[in-house]
Order: sequence, then structure tokens, then C-alpha cells
Amino acid sequence: MNIARPYFWIFSFTLLTLSLNAHPLFDSVAKYQFTDASKALIYLKRIEKIKGNLADSLKGKYNNDLGIYFAIQGKHKQALQQFRTSLQYAEDWSVRRAGAYANIANVYKAMGNYNYANKVLLRAWRIYQELGEEELQYSVLGEMAANDYYALNWNRSMRRTLTVIRKMEDSENQKFLHVQKQRLANLYFSLGWQKKAIPLYRKCETYYKKFPDQQMNLAYVCINLGDAYIEIKKPLLAIPRYQQAISLLEHTDRHNFLLAKAKLTEAYLLTKSKIAKNFGFQTIALQAKEKSPTVFETSAFLLSNLDDNLALRYLLQKLTILEKTIDKSQLHPTAALELERGYIRAFHLLNDYKNENIHWRQSVKLRDIINQEKLLSNTEKAITQEKIKTQRLKAKDLELKLQIANIERWLGIVIAMFASSLAGLIYAISRKKRKVQNIQLDNLREENEEHKQLLEAEKRNVELEQEIASMKERELTALSLQFYELQESIIEDLKQLEKLEHTPEINRLRKKWSRQIKDKNYWQEFELKFTALHPDFLQKLQNAHPTLTKKEADFCALVRLNLSNKEIASLIQISYESVISKKYKLRKKLGYKTENEFFAFLNGLM
Repeated sequence: MNIARPYFWIFSFTLLTLSLNAHPLFDSVAKYQFTDASKALIYLKRIEKIKGNLADSLKGKYNNDLGIYFAIQGKHKQALQQFRTSLQYAEDWSVRRAGAYANIANVYKAMGNYNYANKVLLRAWRIYQELGEEELQYSVLGEMAANDYYALNWNRSMRRTLTVIRKMEDSENQKFLHVQKQRLANLYFSLGWQKKAIPLYRKCETYYKKFPDQQMNLAYVCINLGDAYIEIKKPLLAIPRYQQAISLLEHTDRHNFLLAKAKLTEAYLLTKSKIAKNFGFQTIALQAKEKSPTVFETSAFLLSNLDDNLALRYLLQKLTILEKTIDKSQLHPTAALELERGYIRAFHLLNDYKNENIHWRQSVKLRDIINQEKLLSNTEKAITQEKIKTQRLKAKDLELKLQIANIERWLGIVIAMFASSLAGLIYAISRKKRKVQNIQLDNLREENEEHKQLLEAEKRNVELEQEIASMKERELTALSLQFYELQESIIEDLKQLEKLEHTPEINRLRKKWSRQIKDKNYWQEFELKFTALHPDFLQKLQNAHPTLTKKEADFCALVRLNLSNKEIASLIQISYESVISKKYKLRKKLGYKTENEFFAFLNGLM
């Protein structure tokens, strides 16, 4: 046991050292993951060499980062394998586990399996609900709305997207909010509301340009905005958007990089650019080399716009080979329909009516599929189910009515026999009941009138009391001001007497008025009147702040009357500056930041 202990510590120290050394590698992966996939792969390979000695949490992070790399490269099977492996290292009901589910759902979305993607997202949503992570719940709801959009279930997608935007409008996570606004713009675009979609796209474009870490989202919104400009017949505005998306996605998202090149081909064709044909064939060569389904979208644009029969024949031969090596089933139904329309046009120009008819039939099937998917949205399914329920209820209602009719037919005779006697009895009872009800109604009316009169009398009394209190307060304020003016007048006269010659008579008057100012206690008269007007003010003030002294409480009474600092100084015979200082110290002692708060508190004590 003692021999094994040193080896145990050596192993633990080695594991800790490797874990610490792995963190810079993970930081480098995060740095290049969405900007330069080839550099991210270099660091992932370095982590793979030490993976066996890493902690479980870091092993799960490695699998998750490797899954993201594969997902960006369009290698869906490898991405799913890595994300599922990362689940083994994530604790139940943890944010890490919910994140792994969200990544798995994104792969299924990329594969076109939108319904299963939503089922997986629902697991993540339940984990966030259990953890109380409301913002993350809405992020999952936003991803579910995206799946609904791609599944052509636009009603549910719009409902969910609007819910997320409404809940997240004041969130600090503005990046996520703009992603949802971008999706809402996509819905408007799909419904043909370009005037609503384009302003939203441009707002998102402006926001993403401000942040270097939002280049991927900027690329995607550039593609969306380019598509919108194509729809309103402004391809010249679409071209710079597609070009910017291509430059941003070249080393990160190859699928959308190739898709942007396909769309740029369409824009060149619509502007009748001289480079359109060459650029289109170069794009097809690159897409074919990488076996990307976007090659069919580029081909569709060329088939629909080229008038060169030789170029069309070459392109059709190329497509015959490509359809054997690249799976067309990954194409969105609308993209597949555009390809079929391109085939129809090309074969028509080449007078190959047999193949033209074949592709006519294919296009009809695709139109039926698209129309069916649009019609069978969740909202319309619900309407259909409600109609079925309504029909069933109507059928049950008819059966019940038939049964009631049979019973009524058998009981009709018995009911007729007692009808006359029951009618008389009911009439007598109802007549007596009406009399009682009329008497009760009259009593209630009388009581109601009495209550109204009492309420009006009480209201008049309250108004009268308030008016009397207001009048007394005005009198008290006027008295205080009179005291102040009288005292100021005497002081002013004393100053004038000081300037005159000091005769015995003037000295006698000056001593008399000085004694009058000192002996006359104007404050005591003011305090008696204030207490008579507001008997509970000082008591309430003392209860609210027991630490107040009597002088401080009296000072509060003067402030309550809204007297100026100069008037207060005269009444309590202190300097103007002392009043300001005293008011500031008192307000701080009571804990009020501003004079308005302090005055509002004093008003509330009346």
C-alpha cells in the first residue's frame, strides 16, 4: 500500500498538468472554429493526442468541438457521432447536456430531418425548464421555429418566432434577438412580403457589421438580403451581398459558401453580365469537386438563362454524370422544382420533347408535394381536426334528439293531462312571487336612496373639513410671514437708528425695540397654532424617527409649511447659512437623498 502511494500522486500530478496544458488548445479551437476551420482542426488533433489523460469534462468538450468542426464541413454522420459521445460525459439535467442535444438537433436540421430535430430540441427545452434558464428556453424555441420554417410549417414558425422576439425584446442578448428577427424576415420573404423583409434584413446586417465575432451571421444575412433583392428585380444590389458572403464563408461554412456562389451566378445571369457563363461553369466545377448538392442550384440558374445550345448540351451531359454521384434528395423541394423547370426549358430549346415531357411530369409531382406540405401545416391540421370533432358532435346531437323525440311522444299524453292544473298552479305561484319581489325591490330602492344621501353628506363634511384645514394652514403661514416681516422691519429700523445721533431718546427707543425682539417669543405662538392645526404631526414624526430631538422636530414643522430659508431663520433667530446647513444635516440624518423626497415624507404625515 505504501509503495503504490507515490505512483498514485505521480499519476494525479500528471493528469492535472495535462488538463492545464489543454486549456490553451481549447481556447485556440474556439478562436478559429468559425473563422478558419483548417487551423481549428490542427489544435483539435493536438488535443486528441492527450485526450486519454484529460478529465471527463474536457473529454466531452473535445467531442463537442470536433462535432462542430464536422458539422461546419457538412460531414453529418461524423458530427452526430461526436455529439452523441459528448453526451456520455455530460451530467443529467445539466446545461452541457442540453447544449449537446441542441447540437444534435442542428445536424438533423442540416440533414433535412426537421421533425426529429424538434423532438431532440424538446429534450433540451425540458432541461432548461428544470434548471430555470428562461432565456435558454426561448433560444431553444427559436431553433424549433427555424425547423418549422424549413419544414414549410410557416404558421407555427411565425407564431414561435414572434413569441421569442416579444419575450427577448429587452434582453441583453441582442445577438440572439437579431437572429430571431432575421428568421422573421425569412418568413416574410417566403410569404412574398419583401417590403417587410428587406428592412429587417438591413437592420440585422447593420448590427452584425459592428461585431467581428458576428461574421458568420453577417454572411447569412447577406445571402438572405441578396435573395430578397433578386425577388424584387434588383440583382445589382444582390451582387455585393453575395460577394461579401462568399469572402466570409470560404474558410468556415463550405456548404453555404458554395450556395452563395450559386446565387451569385443567378445574379450575374439576371444582369446579363459577360462573366456570367464562365463564372457559372467554374462554380459548377468547384461544387462537383466537393460533391455539393448546391451544384444543382447553379445548374438550374444556367439552364433557365443560357441561350447557347452548345453550352446547354455540355451542361446536360455534365448533370447526367453528377446525378449518379451526388444525392439530389438533399435539395429543398422548391430548389428541385427550379431544376426541373430548367431541364424543361433546355430540352425544349434543343427540341428534345421526350425528355421535356419526363421533366414536366417530375415538376408536377414536386408542385403537388410543395402544395401538400403547405396545406398540411399544423394550423390547418388543427382546423381539420376541429371540423371532424364538430361533425361527430353533430351526429351525437342528432341521435340524442331522436331519443328525446321518442320519449316526448310517449309522455305527451300524460303531460297534456296535467298541463292545465300545472299551468294554474304555476300562475298563482309566479303572481305571488312577483308581489314579494316588487316589495323587496321597493325596499332596496329606498335603502339605496338613503345610502346615497348619507354618502353625499359625508362627502360634503370631508370637503368642508379639508377646506377648513387648508384655510387654517394658510392663516398659520400668513401669521409666520407677518412675524417675519415685523421682526425684519424692527431690525431695519434699529439699523437706521444706529446711523443717527445717539441722543437719550433714540437710545431709549433702540433699547426698547431690542428688548421687544428678544422678549417676544414669536416661535411659541407659532408652535401653539401649528399643534392645534396638526395635532398628530409631531407624534407621527417622532414614531417614524425616534432619534429626532424636539428642536429638530420643530424645524421639520417649519419645513412642512414650505417657508423660505430666510423666513425660518427669522422665526428661530439663527443665520440664513445655519438654516441651510441644518436642513442638509437633518435630511441626511433621516436618510433622504433629495429635498423633494424629504418634503414628500413630511407631507405624508399630515
